[in-house]
Amino acid sequence: MSFHLKISHPHHLVMATARGVVTAAEIDDIQVRIVQAQAMPYGKLYDLRGVTVDLSTSDLAAHAGKLAAYRSTGGVGPLALLVDLTTTIDPSVIAAIAAVPRPCRLFEEPAKALAWLRSLRPEPEPAEAAKAPGPGRARTDTSGME
Repeated sequence: MSFHLKISHPHHLVMATARGVVTAAEIDDIQVRIVQAQAMPYGKLYDLRGVTVDLSTSDLAAHAGKLAAYRSTGGVGPLALLVDLTTTIDPSVIAAIAAVPRPCRLFEEPAKALAWLRSLRPEPEPAEAAKAPGPGRARTDTSGME
């Protein structure tokens, strides 16, 4: 698996870091994990620096359909993509991502991407941010999110 996923429920933020070649199956797996965590409406920061995204036209069509379905049932949240000169993405992938009605931007710096995502969502309520995991609740890894 070339993705590492972090979900912060208090911050309504998903961070996914990819390495190597990213395939449609890996993107499907990440989407399933995000849906299972009930984090589709959260802001998403995908770090694709140094990555090759390997998707066919049919893969793009399938993902577009899934995102449309998620959007109709509660939203997909804004998307910040971290890229650099070593990122290899077919322009049709960028066009397909941009076609989903949600805020979406490309960034080269993680801090700027996080600041943009935070600007789109008000700060968490004090009671929401202070919730500590209790018995039966999993702790979410939030290291590196501040």
